[in-house]
Amino acid sequence: MPATADWLDRAVDSPVITVLGHRPGLALWLAAAGSLVPAVALTAVIVVACLLAGRLNGAVLAAARMLP
Repeated sequence: MPATADWLDRAVDSPVITVLGHRPGLALWLAAAGSLVPAVALTAVIVVACLLAGRLNGAVLAAARMLP
């Protein structure tokens, strides 16, 4: 059974699509944050922060999340 949009999807999607439709560069800028280099950099920051806080488990989990 295919999923259908509920009231929240309909309320949020239309304004977002309208804004992104008028500003195509914004959509590319937002998508760039999910590319490999920013994701690796953020993961490295999280690993270092966990190590500095003495949270070895958190550091290992953050590092493991980046593995394929």
